[in-house]
Amino acid sequence: MSDRLRKTIIFTSLALALAWAMFTYAGKKTPSLAPLPVEPAPAIQSHVDTNARPAMPDLEAKRNTPWGRDPFRTSAGRGTTTPRSVGEDAPLAWELAGIVYNHLQPIALINDQMVGVGDRVGTATVVAIERTSVTLEYQGRQIKLTLSKG
Repeated sequence: MSDRLRKTIIFTSLALALAWAMFTYAGKKTPSLAPLPVEPAPAIQSHVDTNARPAMPDLEAKRNTPWGRDPFRTSAGRGTTTPRSVGEDAPLAWELAGIVYNHLQPIALINDQMVGVGDRVGTATVVAIERTSVTLEYQGRQIKLTLSKG
């Protein structure tokens, strides 16, 4: 087949394909992608003055409003008991909230206080921090606090 004959066949088929497409799709109405006409909403009669400025908030009242709960306090909102003051007849309470364990320098969060080994929590001393528990020494006794899964 010669080069000229091949070009003639290609251009003739192209012309026939275009003619077929024009006749086929010219008579059909395809759904257009144009937006549907929107009817205007009925005008709402309002007695609001459009030139009036919006009311300024009372800044003095905002300054005197309490902030609310501190998001960084871990024991707030958990329903746990808070530690009481140290006294002869008052029982003590320690709340172990978490442990960041590192074999070189572990840290525990007890009663909203970050402590390491040797630090004091109230009148108790931190003796050991393990992966899931902390051992305190209070009045010569060893007290073990463990993390709960919750």
